[in-house]
Amino acid sequence: MAREIVRKELKWVGSRLWIQSEFCDVLNRIEVTEAVEVLVLLLEKSSEKVHMDSESLGRMTKLRILQICYQELKNLENTLNMGNFRIWGTLEYLSNKLRLFYWHGCPLKFLPSEFYPVNIVAIDMSYSRIESLWTIPKCFTKLRSMTLRHCRNLKKTPDFTEITNLEKLILEGCVALVEVHPSIGMLKKLVVLNMRNCESLMSFPFKVEMDSLEVLIISGCSKVEKWPKVSGTIKTSSSGWISTFVPSSILCKLQHPQSFVLPSFVSSRFLRELNVSYCNISELSPETFEGLSSLQRLNLSGNNFTSLPASLSQLSQLATF
Repeated sequence: MAREIVRKELKWVGSRLWIQSEFCDVLNRIEVTEAVEVLVLLLEKSSEKVHMDSESLGRMTKLRILQICYQELKNLENTLNMGNFRIWGTLEYLSNKLRLFYWHGCPLKFLPSEFYPVNIVAIDMSYSRIESLWTIPKCFTKLRSMTLRHCRNLKKTPDFTEITNLEKLILEGCVALVEVHPSIGMLKKLVVLNMRNCESLMSFPFKVEMDSLEVLIISGCSKVEKWPKVSGTIKTSSSGWISTFVPSSILCKLQHPQSFVLPSFVSSRFLRELNVSYCNISELSPETFEGLSSLQRLNLSGNNFTSLPASLSQLSQLATF
């Protein structure tokens, strides 16, 4: 209702566009594109294709919100270019006033060289063709969320040195990602780090001080030989639970063959749920459960145990085993 009121009041001023028919009608009107502040286009896989000249987008110098999104992102893991939104020409300019930048399936390999939105709060370029973001560190102190899910051409992350307030970083499905910048380990306000199925990742920074980390997903990062010890703690999430996803290939490289010691990537004191099922483990170290005073759920199924350590009986909070 609010959108409809604003639309009628603005008439053809066009400072806010979110209805596809109007979007297509005014894209190439110079007097309109220069006034646009909010551009929202919600797409469906079956929806009509939308074409846009890169010059039209470049003229939107007042743009604060750019949202070109697919409403349904499931089952698109193998798709790079979803094709419903196409842009012609070379995009040489994006508004530096952007605060919200969502572009699913973005065809750009690189962002414009002068793109420096100092007030940016959230970035979501899932399923895009992006190969790298910024080549030099830039100060984005207001950036809270960066989602690069299934960016299958992304080879390296940006320098996070000046992105000090980042709280959520999603790199799931970035299968070409070989390295992450060492500064990722210094994101003290990071709450969620999802690197599921970053299957080409070779290493992770040795120095890590993720003091606020609550959710860590590293399942499928099978080529990483060493995970660091975290200085700080992984706290429980708002729901009171924290899960640790540890693929068997990592366990085999980190620990003695067929034995298991709790990875130092997590803080045992706050751990509430531990899932090491189907990891081909036959032995548990006596130290495995030491200090797990908050552990409530433990899943050891699918392994080859002949015995369990006596320290298991000391888990007074254990409810599910």
